Amino acid sequence: LMAAPDLDGFSNTYTTPGVQIIASSGLAQQDQASLVDFFDFSTDCTLDGRYDYDDSVYTGVYDLYTDCAGEGSVIIVLGAEPADRSYSMIVLVQAVTDADLDALDQILSTFSVVGTLPG
Repeated sequence: LMAAPDLDGFSNTYTTPGVQIIASSGLAQQDQASLVDFFDFSTDCTLDGRYDYDDSVYTGVYDLYTDCAGEGSVIIVLGAEPADRSYSMIVLVQAVTDADLDALDQILSTFSVVGTLPG
């Protein structure tokens, strides 16, 4: 799933906000840190750190990147799984403005997998 005002801009620049969510049962039981490592923005952004993630449904880790390509953008890459470890997911959010940071908070408090996932 991808959502952005301009998908090409989201995918290819640091000036367009957006979100990408990847979920698959084929990723079940994967190490969340390894999944997050796959999405490495350290060449263009400053890695603020890796942090533990835990809400009422998912646990995992996320990397926080700041000042991407000197644009001031923020990127969060979250690797998460439910307690039963039946699937894993990546939630990647690029925020450009304060409103985008508010959207990030909303995304992290409401994302959910519904239905059957591909393997």
